[in-house]
Amino acid sequence: MGPSNWLKETLILVNKSIAREILSTYKPSDGIAIDIGCGSGWMGIELARLSGFNIILLDLNREEVSKAYLNAHSVGVSDKIFPIVADAHHLPFKDEVAILIVSRGSIFFWDKPAKALRDSYRVLNKNGIAFIGGGFGKTLPRDIRKKIYEEVKRTIRQNNAMLKKWRKGRSFKVFNGWIHEAGLSNYRIIKNSFDIWVEIRKKEGN
Repeated sequence: MGPSNWLKETLILVNKSIAREILSTYKPSDGIAIDIGCGSGWMGIELARLSGFNIILLDLNREEVSKAYLNAHSVGVSDKIFPIVADAHHLPFKDEVAILIVSRGSIFFWDKPAKALRDSYRVLNKNGIAFIGGGFGKTLPRDIRKKIYEEVKRTIRQNNAMLKKWRKGRSFKVFNGWIHEAGLSNYRIIKNSFDIWVEIRKKEGN
């Protein structure tokens, strides 16, 4: 059994909320942004709706990328959306093309998270920001975030291998290990009961 309709609809709100938090917190300049492991695309779509970004929605699942583009069309931002089927470990872009890279929920299931983080850093422009991890943001009430967490865990539990990866990746020690293995230095880990993210900055000369 897959995710409930309640979870699907609530995660759309979560992705939109996190997009707004990113814009409010970092105030990134316009340019190219990439949503890696975009799924249905709602975080990147909200970024496109509220900013001047051109958004690349990237996922390895062709069906998800197609759905994401249809979602973008449904809210009138398809002219700012560029869907791409590609692997997070081998991003098909030149160096330093993106001012913002986001990814929610997919790092836990990457085969080699350190390699994918390193490639994201390669693609990140000077003075750019990457915000990669998983969770439900700060806006929704705690009881709702707890319910989402339990629903996600219940859904993933149906696939034992996925559950192990998800639990492992949410460990601070493991998550921090990926970052060290990637060779990143200018970063900050943000963790609470339901979220774990890494904020990566690329400065001039790095």
